[in-house]
Amino acid sequence: MSKKILIDTLYINSGGGRSILFEIINYLRLNNKLMDFYFLFDNRLLIETSSLDEINHEFLSPSLINRKNFYKQNIRKYRSLVCLANIPAPINVEIPVFIYFHNVLLLEPFNRFQNFNIQLSNFFKKKYIKFKKKSSYKWIVQTDLMKSKLKSKLKINDENIQIMPIFNNTKSQNNLKSKRSFLYISNYSSHKNFERLINSFVIYGNEHNESLEINFTLDSISFEKLLKNKKVPQTINFINHGEISYHKVNNLYKKINFLIFPSLNESFGLPLIEAVNHECKIIAPNLPYVNQVLIPTLNFDPYSTSSIVSSIKEATGNLNLKPSKIIIENKIDTFVKYIYENI
Repeated sequence: MSKKILIDTLYINSGGGRSILFEIINYLRLNNKLMDFYFLFDNRLLIETSSLDEINHEFLSPSLINRKNFYKQNIRKYRSLVCLANIPAPINVEIPVFIYFHNVLLLEPFNRFQNFNIQLSNFFKKKYIKFKKKSSYKWIVQTDLMKSKLKSKLKINDENIQIMPIFNNTKSQNNLKSKRSFLYISNYSSHKNFERLINSFVIYGNEHNESLEINFTLDSISFEKLLKNKKVPQTINFINHGEISYHKVNNLYKKINFLIFPSLNESFGLPLIEAVNHECKIIAPNLPYVNQVLIPTLNFDPYSTSSIVSSIKEATGNLNLKPSKIIIENKIDTFVKYIYENI
């Protein structure tokens, strides 16, 4: 039996990384290629048991020691390696290595929006990545912006970096949307700009006697802290759905009219694309990570509460808003072909 390709997804359990992982699995299943691959999953990953059918896999507790031990014991079984979670192989390997890099915070660890512990953690991760990278490794990113940062911050040669965004481009139509509903898909982090967003809706509610619904997907502790001591007008309904599955997120997109996305720094901003595919109108900051992937319905200044309030007012008051438009292509087929061709 021929050797399989190892896809190491350790450290991926939520967010954009999880979405990329599921898209790869779905593509390989639809194209009858799953048997060529072996998946190393993070044991925190929530995945339905039925989704594991036909997948060669095992779950592992995410730690450097566990990962290194797995590689020492098993890496000779495989003909190539795909590191899907930014981090190169923990030991020297003789097979072709591909690293799908999708976390800009690891390239810019001292981000003023992160607390010091996270900054320090990202700093050491960046050091580790630089120490473990090899000139033969192939790197894959989602945008030209990420390619530029990878070249600059990790000193990767241009010819070793490919741009291959991976996302679900299936269109959802005839969605029954609540006209005055907003959604922000994100976990909590300082750069996600939740405080300004919530204050903007509170201000809007105090200035306009109109009901609005704003949906979040935060853990309960973060949601409670954000709303603590906030005098929320009765017309403003903040709804938290908690950390929900990929399937439930898609169901939310179908019901919501506007995705509002105030994040100050993103590697890709996958919810922007997912929401457009579900006929949501996008309200987003005028920042490079947005402008490289889509043309939103409305822009705002993410550092200005008054600008966010104005965008909310425009969204709810203008009946002739243009739809948002995705300006990049899903390259999952190119990605899989690239892996096969470079074994």
